[in-house]
Amino acid sequence: MFAALCVASVVALALWRARDPRGVAAGALTREDDAAPLHRPTGPARPGELDARYTEILLPARYVSASECLRTQEPWVFRGLTHDAVTSVLAASGVDAAQVERSRSLSRCDASGCIVTPDAELIGSLSRVTRNALYTELARAKENRLHALSALRPVEIGPWTAMAHVNPRVRALIGRATWTLDGSYAFSDLSWLCNQLATDAERLEAVTTLYARYTLDASLRVPADGDLEPMVRYWSVGNVEAEVRAALTAARGGSLPVRSLLPAMARARLGQYPATSAPEYDCYWSSTRFFAGAAPTLDVPDVSRAEDYLASAYTEVTDDERRLGDLYVLRNTSTGDLVHMANHVAGDVVFTKNGRSHTRPWALMRLRDMRRIFPFTTTRVYRHR
Repeated sequence: MFAALCVASVVALALWRARDPRGVAAGALTREDDAAPLHRPTGPARPGELDARYTEILLPARYVSASECLRTQEPWVFRGLTHDAVTSVLAASGVDAAQVERSRSLSRCDASGCIVTPDAELIGSLSRVTRNALYTELARAKENRLHALSALRPVEIGPWTAMAHVNPRVRALIGRATWTLDGSYAFSDLSWLCNQLATDAERLEAVTTLYARYTLDASLRVPADGDLEPMVRYWSVGNVEAEVRAALTAARGGSLPVRSLLPAMARARLGQYPATSAPEYDCYWSSTRFFAGAAPTLDVPDVSRAEDYLASAYTEVTDDERRLGDLYVLRNTSTGDLVHMANHVAGDVVFTKNGRSHTRPWALMRLRDMRRIFPFTTTRVYRHR
């Protein structure tokens, strides 16, 4: 039962492709900077203190269509549970008694477990507290992909209902089904939402709203006095040391945008969506070309080439040793498969491209928020030799 369910999910989850960052495009992995070693200043290096707040990057309407508003309801998967055990989970989550009883008619069970295909009545009956409890439980199973890979929105930026441009009906329905996951707003009931909307215009607005992305507007505090050289050394990796020193000196007593201190590739793309005519850049391309200059090659590596390059050109370092451009490598906790790679910037800030999709921009994120996007993973840090 579950094998067939997972195959069906691939088709049903077309809209959520940008929340499923495991796909990669074929291509060779090459790097321009292999022939020209990075400038690595010697001596004590520290980044300084960052100030950061999330800002929204709205998705251009032409990047999506109303047809991407999924209408087929995804089931809830309860692996290894019986009918009675499933009803106990629902009741413990706060689902009211009448809906718990109705769930039996919406369920199919066999020796491997149960699936419940919720209808609009069941989904609409869930309170915020109940949704939080039940969906947090569902998110633990990879088969429940709309929950494990739900749309997320940082609490710092406010809920989707705070987006003033959104149609009141779309806003109300999204607000009704929003839940919270590890401190982020989450939304998983895409099919329910799309079936509640009456027009393609509303469905397009719903998709565009849930596809809104975020980046950190980060700045570096530059002290008014004291030795700047440790900061110069830190931010000079991959940059021209004299230019970094001049920028920091000119900003004494104030702040400097972190964007201006990033290497050319990252600086040019931060906060941008790839052009629809461009390759579907992913995390492997973006992270391994962090120091590749203003005009990196366009070849997008497949995961096997990324693994080979990681093994041959990188060495593991500790969290305490992290410096600009080091790789965060996220692997599936169970299988060890490579899931995601991103670059360390400073403090808890990373540079990341969260998925092979034109609807995923290059962004700065907090490390903890990036980890929420990639559940069931472990994280290690590597540096180019």
